[in-house]
Amino acid sequence: MALPYVTDSRRLTGANLFHESAGAVLEVRAPPLLEKRLVTHWRKAARVLLDELGWTEQQTVVRRHQKGTQLSIEAPIDLALVATYIAEDAWEIALGKLKLFDLPDTLEVLAGLRKRVARERKPQLIKLLRRARRKKLLALTIDGDFSVGMGARCFTYLRDQLPELSAVPWGKAGNVPLALITGTNGKTTTTRLLARMLKENGHTVGLSSSDYVMVGEDIVDRGDYSGPGGARLALRDQRTTAAVLETARGGMNRRGLAISGADVVAITNVQPDHLGDEGLDSLEDIAAVKLIITKALKPGGSVVLNRDDVLLERKAHRVEHPIVWTQLKASPALLRRYKASNTRAAFVEQAALCWFDGNKTERLIALDEVPITFAGAAVHNVYNALTALAVAKLLKTPSKAIVQALRAFGLKTSDNPGRTNVFQLKIGATAIVDYAHNPDGIRAVYAAVRTFAAKRQIVLIGQAGDRADADIRELAVRIAQEKPDVVIVKQMAALSRGRGESDVQDLLIAEFLAQGLSHEQLYRADTDVNATALALKLAQPGDLLVLLVHAQRDAVIELLNAEAV
Repeated sequence: MALPYVTDSRRLTGANLFHESAGAVLEVRAPPLLEKRLVTHWRKAARVLLDELGWTEQQTVVRRHQKGTQLSIEAPIDLALVATYIAEDAWEIALGKLKLFDLPDTLEVLAGLRKRVARERKPQLIKLLRRARRKKLLALTIDGDFSVGMGARCFTYLRDQLPELSAVPWGKAGNVPLALITGTNGKTTTTRLLARMLKENGHTVGLSSSDYVMVGEDIVDRGDYSGPGGARLALRDQRTTAAVLETARGGMNRRGLAISGADVVAITNVQPDHLGDEGLDSLEDIAAVKLIITKALKPGGSVVLNRDDVLLERKAHRVEHPIVWTQLKASPALLRRYKASNTRAAFVEQAALCWFDGNKTERLIALDEVPITFAGAAVHNVYNALTALAVAKLLKTPSKAIVQALRAFGLKTSDNPGRTNVFQLKIGATAIVDYAHNPDGIRAVYAAVRTFAAKRQIVLIGQAGDRADADIRELAVRIAQEKPDVVIVKQMAALSRGRGESDVQDLLIAEFLAQGLSHEQLYRADTDVNATALALKLAQPGDLLVLLVHAQRDAVIELLNAEAV
């Protein structure tokens, strides 16, 4: 029989899947015959340790998934690291109870934990956080530092220089309009579009995303900043007068939320991406992680949800804040219900984006005036526009600024790089660059692709290695349904994530062959740039190049610009 083992141990720095506050989670795997007994002993041991430390109100949570079990402990914000040791010590005690490990001496374990508590405890930090909460000011603490307020009214102190309560200029600290955006697809575009709306209203926007942190027109740093690090950079920048934070599933699931006090949060959709990853076995699990974002709201804050997403509509009863709906159509009967309940919504009516304020409908702009919607054909971007519109309205953005942003956003590649960017090439072909990386994303981008005439279609596709084989094959099935003439399958070596360098490439090619494509139609490339160069080499007048680019985006865009009219 295989022995139990630990796969991960980590802090949770804010509200998370298990608790409303900070804590820790231990990921373990054990044979089924042992797992139940081990969990029982772990619960008992953890409770003893917690009670002996005086953590009588902190709870334990056990969550099982297909690949293992998650053992979580709630903790004070300054002692989340100690909680990881409590979880680990309780696990060793559980193993000892089953004679799978030398049984630790509980008194020695407690002595070690008390030393860690004494070393990690930050009573001054807790006082500062409580004062900020009472004054309804955003407070951020990452690795023991502390800041209160946002933007020009933010004051930051290092962990070794925490001030006395009286030394903080509480009267000068203040918040700025703050929105968080999450969802399986569309969150980056929605974040960028919303930032543009706020900019049109005169704000210097602090934006964090999976591509970069930007304040105003200045890119502060590049990289995936869709977690706490990006939020810190955007919110602590003295130039920021409004903030929009893309908030990814991975950060919320692995570390919890670092933010509280948001005015608005939005969930664009819930789709089957990353299934089987990080303990998420089902669409219900993914939805539960996305809904963590509602814990970031301040009292009176609102949640923007996509009513056409069946799962979000079904889960809405769990949301404790006012809901603002987005949807493609709103029937007269539904609008009467909205009016009776003073519910706000954004929707499409007579081919225009509309806002319902709980009483009357305002027609803002026709879809054929919104570049990213391709006159409504790109339905995914219609939803993204509706979400951005709704959040902007909740942040008290004037309609004029919203319309100006909708009318201009997407005319330049730099507005939304890597998301349905169109290039007219000198040879008489058209290239479209997009980030679509799952079947729903591909389905969405093809709604725009089909608006272009094409003699032949050349497609560039690849996938990261952390998806299940079936999900990778489904990408090939989805692309094959579009009858491409040429498919270039790229490697994604930096994202192989435990697989061999060409394993995903081989899997995709095998499925394309199974779907009826010939060897002559299939090409291999080692990078996005080289794959794009190959597509340009193969292109003929009248061709349409559908380039699904996930890495080296800027270099790909530069290459296409050099070949564009």
